[in-house]
Amino acid sequence: CGVCHGGRADGAGDRGQGADLRVFNKGFKKFVETVKAGKETGRAMKMPAWGGVLTDETIYQIGAYLETLAKNGANWGKPADH
Repeated sequence: CGVCHGGRADGAGDRGQGADLRVFNKGFKKFVETVKAGKETGRAMKMPAWGGVLTDETIYQIGAYLETLAKNGANWGKPADH
């Protein structure tokens, strides 16, 4: 994850600018869906799908860790219907 999102999840990765996951506001469920299926970003590099590589448990653990890094105003608990 750190290659794109940075070692501190701030979006300052080695391969350009990934999303700053400390301010992710779409909720835990949307995070899991995005990690599993990937996402078109409109940039040359898109978020790849990791569902065939990472187990659900690993994805949940990553999400739980990222919640601990969240900045004020980030809402990891927000429903995914946005």
